[in-house]
Amino acid sequence: MVIFEIISDVECDWGKHTIIQCPKCEDLFTTDGPCQAFSNLIRLAEFNKTFLTDDESREYSESIHPCDF
Repeated sequence: MVIFEIISDVECDWGKHTIIQCPKCEDLFTTDGPCQAFSNLIRLAEFNKTFLTDDESREYSESIHPCDF
């Protein structure tokens, strides 16, 4: 089992995020939608199929972020 650290109110050029940090690889993942400044949570879910439900995965992928434009 891996316990992630939750870090709130992390700013990127396009706003604030809540992120999680993997204690093993130390990579940072946004929890509120894709952002170019951090790793994509969907990538993490690909390695752990029970990490996100299908609905959570879809909602995350569809989140609009200004850096995507």
